Amino acid sequence: MTETTRPGQARLDEITAAVQRGDLALAFRLADEALAAGQRDPLLYKMRGARRMQQGQLEESRADLDLAVAAEPNDFGARNALGFCLAKQGRYDDALQQLTIAASMAPAFTQVHFNRGWTLEAMGEVRGAEEAYARALALDPAYHQARANLSTLVGRRGDWVAARAQAERALAGAPGLAVAEVALAMADVADGHADAAEQRLRRVLTSTATPKHERCLAYGVLGDALDLQDRPSEAFDAYMAANMGFADLYQDRMVAWADPTSGTPGAAIVAERSLAFFGAASDDVWRRFSRADGPASSLRGHVFVVGFPRSGTTLLGQVLGSHPDVVTVDEQELLADAAFAFGRDRDGLARLAELSDAELATYRALYWGRVAKLGVETLGKVLVDKLPLNILALPLIAKLFPDAKIVVARRDPRDVVLSCLRRRFVIGPATMEFLTLEGAVRLYDLLMRNDALFERHLDLQRRVHVHERLVEDFAGEAHALCAFLDLPWRAEMEGFADHARTSGVATPSAQQIVRGVNADGVGAWRRYAAELRPVLPQLEPWVVRFGYEPTRAGE
Repeated sequence: MTETTRPGQARLDEITAAVQRGDLALAFRLADEALAAGQRDPLLYKMRGARRMQQGQLEESRADLDLAVAAEPNDFGARNALGFCLAKQGRYDDALQQLTIAASMAPAFTQVHFNRGWTLEAMGEVRGAEEAYARALALDPAYHQARANLSTLVGRRGDWVAARAQAERALAGAPGLAVAEVALAMADVADGHADAAEQRLRRVLTSTATPKHERCLAYGVLGDALDLQDRPSEAFDAYMAANMGFADLYQDRMVAWADPTSGTPGAAIVAERSLAFFGAASDDVWRRFSRADGPASSLRGHVFVVGFPRSGTTLLGQVLGSHPDVVTVDEQELLADAAFAFGRDRDGLARLAELSDAELATYRALYWGRVAKLGVETLGKVLVDKLPLNILALPLIAKLFPDAKIVVARRDPRDVVLSCLRRRFVIGPATMEFLTLEGAVRLYDLLMRNDALFERHLDLQRRVHVHERLVEDFAGEAHALCAFLDLPWRAEMEGFADHARTSGVATPSAQQIVRGVNADGVGAWRRYAAELRPVLPQLEPWVVRFGYEPTRAGE
């Protein structure tokens, strides 16, 4: 019996022909019928997996695509589909691995480069996402979705002229493409044309063709446009509409993160466990550790910049990164191995407290391995590891890198919470809390209570960096920061905004950073006092403790 006449081959050939004609509906139906009849083949699993992904059945889709890849490891199309499915599930590292393998197998396969870009963008890897979208466009200049996605990333770097040009070109080829319309609205807001942005976004939001994700993005930018027109109440409603839309899109993942028994508990759960541990821990037990600090001979210094998100950590990281003796690693989870080992169950901190020197050395090596994988040149440099939520990892840092210096970023808690609510983050176990005022305030309180305990229990070299002071007196604060880090002042630090434009800032602060130091966000909460009123009493203890002007009666 020949290959072409084996049982079921005619059905497989028919499915392949339907795919080549672009008749996916027929291909899906034929694959379902074949599977129902008992036929088994990687192509059938791949087709059913693709259909299930279209229908939002991501777990079922992944199971089918896993089978397809296991049976045919060299099928780059199956790997591409599996990678995209994993990305949609939020399993970005696994997704990127599959997509990178698929891209190496078929470098001329346009879709895999787009999917890599989409995944990298979701991970906050702005520069890598730009390169992937650009690769897709080099292969297919008419790939309008890739061009539209690229336009938003270019805009995040502050290059609104280039962003507008890319978005307009995408719309010329695909009129009504929602991402491109949102990108143009973002450019309008950046240029001060709030009315034009609002009109464009209203059209996007009233269109039934606008996908859910793009609808959420549009509501967020509409909030910015309304804010620019000094319509804070309407702006707040738009921000909340965006957040509720994202909450709906990420509902399944958020349920898992809110489950204390899951393998990936949310930041609030981890913070509660940390409070319980440090409330009962003795200093003697916790401080029993080695002071060895990895490849100290090659480093000039090691710094962790931490703080609640939107407290000024990105500005601080860019200021430091513009110093010629400093290399800043921005928003990378370099402590991920140890954080996963000791942060996902109730007994993690107790186990961390008792680690042997050999075990500590293992986790240090994993950290430095991640640094090396990024291609970061640390020889003779001060390495700045900037990840705000590492404020919850200070016990881990105290164990692994006790000689590192810690810069804790601080900003008016009311501005911090409002900014978290308004800005668009990659949704994860911590940032899901920013979708509601109550969640943001709860997480803020938990992390500040933890940090107060850390300051008392951990033997770390700390400096509190107050964002408003840097805005008021850039030179004075930058000089003081350099003194703390044993760095000479360098004039290049004043040009940090130019440095930021070329470094691919990966956070929601990018658009503000490239404009340089400005006071636009200082006291922004007052315009939203009515909307913030339900949570202001919960923030007031921290407002007073950190020395900010207390909330007045009636605000």
